[in-house]
Parts: sequence; C-alpha cells; structure tokens
Amino acid sequence: MNIQESIKNRVYEKVVNEIDWENQFSDVKKSCIPPDALVKDLQAVLDRAALPSNKRGKLPMNKAIVHKNSVPQTEEGEIDVKAFIDDITTFPNKLISQNGKMEKTSKGNAWVVNTGIPALRGIVYDEDGGKFYTVNTCPGAGGCALVCYARQGSYVMFDHTSMNLTRRLNLLMNHPETFEEMIYLELKRICLAKNKKGVKVLMRWNDAGDFFTKKYWEIARSVTEKLLREGHDFMSYAYTKMGDFMGDLSADILMNFSREANKQQLSKVDLDNTKASTIVPRDLFRDLFTSTGGGHFKKASDGKPEFNDATGREELKKRLAKEYKVPLSSVIYQEDLPSEEQAPNTFNVIVLPSGDSDEAAQREDVMLIFLLIH
Repeated sequence: MNIQESIKNRVYEKVVNEIDWENQFSDVKKSCIPPDALVKDLQAVLDRAALPSNKRGKLPMNKAIVHKNSVPQTEEGEIDVKAFIDDITTFPNKLISQNGKMEKTSKGNAWVVNTGIPALRGIVYDEDGGKFYTVNTCPGAGGCALVCYARQGSYVMFDHTSMNLTRRLNLLMNHPETFEEMIYLELKRICLAKNKKGVKVLMRWNDAGDFFTKKYWEIARSVTEKLLREGHDFMSYAYTKMGDFMGDLSADILMNFSREANKQQLSKVDLDNTKASTIVPRDLFRDLFTSTGGGHFKKASDGKPEFNDATGREELKKRLAKEYKVPLSSVIYQEDLPSEEQAPNTFNVIVLPSGDSDEAAQREDVMLIFLLIH
C-alpha cells in the first residue's frame, strides 16, 4: 500500500467531534458569531466585491477573509449557510503546498514546502456544537498586522487558496489528531520521494497564520520529531510572534521570532540573543531603487529590484547597520551567504522585496533577517 492510499484509509474518516475548548484549545482567542451576524458578514463580502476596487478600502483586521466566490447563495439569492458549513468543513485535499518563495528556495539538494492557516482571523464551525467562531490565528501580532502579506496578493485573489486555508483551520480544530496524522503522512511521502535522490526536505510552518494555540505547536513538534526519529533527511523551521515557543530547544524546529510582535510577546524574548526577523519600512530604502510608479520597483533580470546606481547596494547595508545597531561587516545580502554554514548568529541578512528565497530563515548562522517590506 502506498502513502497516498494510507492517507485515504487512515485519515479520511470524519468522526463527529466537538472542538475541545476546555482542554486542547483552552488558550484560543475566539468570539462566537451568531447566525444572523454571519449572514450579514457574508453579504458584506458580496457587497464589497461589487464596488470598484479603489472604493473597497481595507478589510478590518478583526474580520476573516472570505472570497466572494466562497459565499454560496440559494436560487432565491439568499446566503446559503448550510452550504457554507459544508464547504469550510470539507477535508482539504492536502495540508502542504509550495508557494513562489519556497520554489525559489528549492534548488540543488533542498526541497522546501510550506503550510499555513488564515492570517489574523479565521472562521471555524464547531461541527458538534453547531456554532460559528472567529478565531484569532495570530494572537502575538503587533505592527506586522498592518502590512500582513498573507492578507493580500494570491492569498485573497483566488478563492481556492483562501478556502483551503480555512479548511485546514477547521480540520485542525475539529479533528486535531487527524490533522496531525495527515500532515505527517504527506511529509513522509515527500521525504521518501526526495531523500532517495539525495534531496533534503525542509518544511516551513506558518506560511500564513501562527502557532495560535499550544496544540498546533505540539503537532508541529511531534511531526518533526517523528520524521527525524525515522531517519528522514528533514528539517522544520518557522516564523512566529509567540514568545513562549522560542525557548523550546528540544523541538527540533528552527524558529525565527518576528520583532513586530506585540509588547506582551516581545517581553518574553531576549532580542539581543534570539534569531529574528524585522520588517524594514520603505522610507529606509525606497530612494535606492528604480521606481516604476505606484510603489513598485523595476526588476532586474534575476527578478530582484534594480538599484538606481552602483552605490545603492552598499548604501543600503550602511543604513541598516546604523538603524538596527549591528556591525556593518555582518550585514550581507542573502545571495552572499556562504555555501557552508558558519558559526551561529554570524550574519544579519537582507531579504529584498522580490526575487529572494527563504534561505536566511533556514540557517542558524543568520541572526537577524531584514525583510524589506513588499
């Protein structure tokens, strides 16, 4: 029996299971959505989509993203709540994907995949309790919420993408054991296929969303440890804004803490000695690149933004070193990372707004990652 058949036989069996709010998910920040409020929210999605794009404004951060094509209607034009329930609680075909940045990182002897859930907020239906909830999927978010990349672009443009994230969240909360088994089997299948070719598999958790509950963190840790025990050439890494998970050195997950977390989470972390990322505001670098208007930069042949002149590359390094108080000699571009890892926390790496991979997050010799805002 192959891995795919095993997945079907072992996890595609829906069992009525009330979300365990009192134990497994007691730490989840949520709010109940009355049926009439849900209908109102879904109708607002349709009304907003009917407006010209320049009049829609930004979706409030306390609202989950729902694509207009994911709002079912009856023949009479009313919101079909039952069909919406069926849709978001359908088991996703897979829990692992590979976005554009992971594709750029997958080269040579590395294959990088990712998983995620809705960013900031997600809609969950308690299958046994019969209630809708809005779940805070990024409880540690601070300033990053204002520029969250996972609430724009392809994450919201395509209905299948946003719906798949929602289905993952519903599976995780209604059937956590099934979620864990399914993601383990998917990763094992990939490892078996890639490792025999001498290719290491790397898994990025939190491509969107975060470890919003300890249960989700425990699943990531358990799956990682199991694959490593079995001898697979495998690595897990993640970005997070949850300070509690940065000190668990037994988890075999390379963590990158976001310095844009809220004050409560920042207080739990020693930033001077913690591998981290930070979002660099445009004001610090926009004048160094060739603009094409509308906040976009001209791209060079490698897909990366084009500097105005030959001095731009060094000038950016100087500005970052001064602003973030790190040695200039430690600031390098990701493309300049040596092929072999050096001592931990050796480099502070610049990740350009386009064209760069996710390599800096996967290496222990990188201390601070400068994410130039998209």
